[in-house]
Amino acid sequence: MILRKPYAFLIKHFKIIHFILCLLMIYVVYKINNISKFIADYINNVANTNLATDYVGATIFISILIIIGILVILYILMRYKKKPKLLYLISIIVYTLIFFVLFYVMLNFQIIEKEIIDPKTIRLLRDIVKIIMYPEYIFILIMVIRSLGFDIKKFDFKSDIEEMNIEVTDNEEVELSVGIDTEKIKTRGRRQLRELKYYVLENKIFVFTILGVVGIVTILYLILNINVVNKIYKEGDKIDTSYFSMNLTNSYITTKNDFGEDITTSDSFYVIVKLNVKSLLNDGLDYKLTPSRFLLETGSNTYTPTLKYYDYFKTLGIGYKNQTLSYDNFNTYILVYNVPTEYIDSVKYIRYEEGFEYVKKDYVVKTKKIKISPMNLDKVNLVGTYNLNDKIDLSTSVLSGTFTISSYEINKNFVYEYKYCINDNCENLKNNIVSSTNNQLLKLTVENTSDRYNVYNFANTFIKIKYNIGEKEYTSKLTNKTPISSLNSMYFDVDGNIINANSIWLEITIRNKMYKYMLK
Repeated sequence: MILRKPYAFLIKHFKIIHFILCLLMIYVVYKINNISKFIADYINNVANTNLATDYVGATIFISILIIIGILVILYILMRYKKKPKLLYLISIIVYTLIFFVLFYVMLNFQIIEKEIIDPKTIRLLRDIVKIIMYPEYIFILIMVIRSLGFDIKKFDFKSDIEEMNIEVTDNEEVELSVGIDTEKIKTRGRRQLRELKYYVLENKIFVFTILGVVGIVTILYLILNINVVNKIYKEGDKIDTSYFSMNLTNSYITTKNDFGEDITTSDSFYVIVKLNVKSLLNDGLDYKLTPSRFLLETGSNTYTPTLKYYDYFKTLGIGYKNQTLSYDNFNTYILVYNVPTEYIDSVKYIRYEEGFEYVKKDYVVKTKKIKISPMNLDKVNLVGTYNLNDKIDLSTSVLSGTFTISSYEINKNFVYEYKYCINDNCENLKNNIVSSTNNQLLKLTVENTSDRYNVYNFANTFIKIKYNIGEKEYTSKLTNKTPISSLNSMYFDVDGNIINANSIWLEITIRNKMYKYMLK
């Protein structure tokens, strides 16, 4: 392939080339200035995050690549003509660095369009964008001077073509070989490796010292960044704020209430977070949480707790409703979030916003970020099958305590004895519990040590009765007739034909755990 050397063309159009460079550099610095303004608006919560990537579009990268290409050509020209070339080498390095910095900014802007970015990361972006913007003004000034020809004499390029020292060889045709001399490349590579090896061996103390310092600094930076500056806590980690100490112990996802009934449409679900918390104020001051500061992050959206749904989730804990925190002991509360179904796979973090702190002349939000792994409570799993006198350990569910059935009876009615007191006067009374027409009464003698559910509420909330007659399975209609004051007996109005059952059992379902208790 025959090509013509371009040096004469470059010398003739030296000023125009620098003028084009100047325009491109002005465009790049204009775009970077817009990026800097957007970051400032984002920090002040006035930026339109949906347009973030528009600030780092393809045009700025194409412009930088053209600038680098022209600078490389000018560097080759200066080297060929044995003229000062340091400026162009520095410019190439700087604009290459700018290219990669803007690529990093673009990746973070893509995140900004989808979710809230960490305050420390956005401050880092602000600082590096300003750092890369300032040197550009110097390069623009130099390119303006050279495009006007003020210091062309320094390079011995005259405005008149005859005085530009254009030689015949600058415009001659040359043969370009498109083949690659692999042996020459391999020989050069081996020589450079040998020279590098000799240099390292001759200066090994210096080289290893530098590598060791760089390695230690890098490791320390990563450790501090992950564990201190941008630390993300896990469920169970102890977290101290200015006013209280807490740890998120569990988190759950569900669409059902305590009775297993659907309480949402197909468009949403609930996230329940359980936290232990106590006050750090020991001077008689009452402290209460601000639930709206506990933000659930799902991609680009955040959600605050919804207090009105607490009654659906009594099995999971006590909803926080402005209770005063204890200084001496941890108290356990739940927070409930209602979230659109499309984000069910994006529930990953709780962000607690403690307040503002003053950093580098800016007020930024002081946050604690906790990674959560919610358990899906809608998938019911059988824990085991139990017989009379077997003890169920309820701690395998969301409750604590134990539950045991020692015996059962089926009859049309039972006499319930209880103690009735007015002031200090008490007497033993009896009450007759009767089944409805065509039904039977099922009496269970139980021992219940559940922490939050007495016998009546336990029977009313968790129990379903099933039986077999022959090969057919039935689920009994159920009416809880257990007296509220009952301590060790449960009474249910059940199907009349249960008396003919081959087998009878209870299904005790507590959220996502089911216990099968065989009576017969």
